[in-house]
Amino acid sequence: MNTEVVLDLDGGGSLAAIVTNDSCNNLGLVVGKLAAAIFKASSVIVAVPA
Repeated sequence: MNTEVVLDLDGGGSLAAIVTNDSCNNLGLVVGKLAAAIFKASSVIVAVPA
């Protein structure tokens, strides 16, 4: 199974990613914990509000 992780960014934006439950548990992710994102992908989908 997977977990959706949403990071609140400075300036009011947010970044969402899907990670495995194992990864979420191994990182110790919980609501309110400080986390960072690093992009390493051949394909990234970027969108803006309509």
